[in-house]
Amino acid sequence: MSGTTHPSRVELPGLKRALILHFDTCGPMNTTCIGGSRYFVLATDQNTGFKLIKFVATKDKIYSKVIELITEAEMYSGRKTVMIVTDNGTEFVSTDQ
Repeated sequence: MSGTTHPSRVELPGLKRALILHFDTCGPMNTTCIGGSRYFVLATDQNTGFKLIKFVATKDKIYSKVIELITEAEMYSGRKTVMIVTDNGTEFVSTDQ
């Protein structure tokens, strides 16, 4: 199987104590969850692997859940977010916020 590989991740020693969050979304799911959610947003801290998840009813609500996840990650870790990594999906690059 041939294909492209992801670029190597650059490890900067000064960022070991920083909060670097990777975001991804999944959905729409075929089955609606309790509360009407059909999507979820996952945040993963690059340095620790700590994960937070929020369930979302519609794709247009993802932006507000990302803000909530950043706030919660900073609260739990005691660190400030210095970098956000995404796959540049339309839910992250939209200018309609």
